[in-house]
Amino acid sequence: MSKRRGKAVYELGVKSRFSAAHSLRDYAGKCASLHGHNWEVEVFVRGERLDRAGMVVDFGDLKQRVRAALSRFDHCDLRQLDEFRNENPTSENLARAVYMALKKEMPRGRFRLSRVVVRETPDSSAAYSEGE
Repeated sequence: MSKRRGKAVYELGVKSRFSAAHSLRDYAGKCASLHGHNWEVEVFVRGERLDRAGMVVDFGDLKQRVRAALSRFDHCDLRQLDEFRNENPTSENLARAVYMALKKEMPRGRFRLSRVVVRETPDSSAAYSEGE
């Protein structure tokens, strides 16, 4: 009997940051009041093949795409963005919104968006990914 091996997959991640305010509707805790965070976002992509240079994607190119996608969230009240007009700008919903913004901008090819992790503090994070 031969053992079947799975495909090799590379996963790369880059971090970026932005500052934004938010508050939570229909919530009784202190986050019901407007307050801000220095959000940290970590974006992961996956690929099975390397290019001629031995990369899934150039880190610089990936960072540029991430910064472009995050620019609309920077220095704003997240509640004013379309994504959060009808739902709270929680870390969970922000992770999904960033994922969706990046998904639109990612080229089809050697790699694909894997997951997004959003940290509102160094000790609190939420992640979003889509099933395979």
